[in-house]
Amino acid sequence: MHKLNLAVIAIAVVVLFTGCNLKESPDKADVKTTHTGDFDPESAKQVSDTLIKELSLGNMLDLDAQDVSIHYGIDPKILDDFSAHASATEGCADEIAVFKISSRKNRQVVIDALMEKVKLKSESYKELNVKEFEKFSSNSVSLHGDYIVVAICASPASAFQILDVFYKDS
Repeated sequence: MHKLNLAVIAIAVVVLFTGCNLKESPDKADVKTTHTGDFDPESAKQVSDTLIKELSLGNMLDLDAQDVSIHYGIDPKILDDFSAHASATEGCADEIAVFKISSRKNRQVVIDALMEKVKLKSESYKELNVKEFEKFSSNSVSLHGDYIVVAICASPASAFQILDVFYKDS
């Protein structure tokens, strides 16, 4: 009976997190910032390197264009710039990816692909590692101007606060 109760609770939590995490497209999400200016980093790499450093994420693998195509199901040709990293540690869900897309049509294609990837990855971790699954408890995908940022880590909210340094006040 105890196992049945745990299973029911686990399913309820997954449904709740999946609804909160993936229901609303980040294109429509309320991205909170204290800045009113444009999101204006020099490059996607600058953003991802800053996140990795500030979040103290170690042992991250760089993903190249072919990896991005396979890992996210995104054609790198529609990207203006990208920098993607996944943990090299087996069983670790940490992932930081930054995509610059100026085309609104392509931006939505990338958002949809990323949301699906986060959903699938979350579902696999709920069975593999509860501690790592918890990294998916809040929205992991965020839109900042022409940039889409994926932050799967212990504190995605902290990751998105770090991004404030890239806003140029008007």
